[in-house]
Amino acid sequence: MAGGWVAANEITHKFINSGGTALGYAMYVERQKAWFGRVGKEMSFGPTSLSRSRQAVEAFLGGQVFEKREGERSWRGDCMHLI
Repeated sequence: MAGGWVAANEITHKFINSGGTALGYAMYVERQKAWFGRVGKEMSFGPTSLSRSRQAVEAFLGGQVFEKREGERSWRGDCMHLI
């Protein structure tokens, strides 16, 4: 998949396509002390590490299965009301 990660700021990284459009995000949530991956209102993943949140976003965008580890969750829809 063409694209790459850029840091928008110290707590938000975005996965952008070659045109610069953000396709997904990895966000640090202070209250949870963890990273969450997100693709719009389509997919949320976490709590986890920055690396794993990025991998989850890339797997979702690529239509691949991404196995959860202990303590990680994934769900469809908006995660912000949960965290």
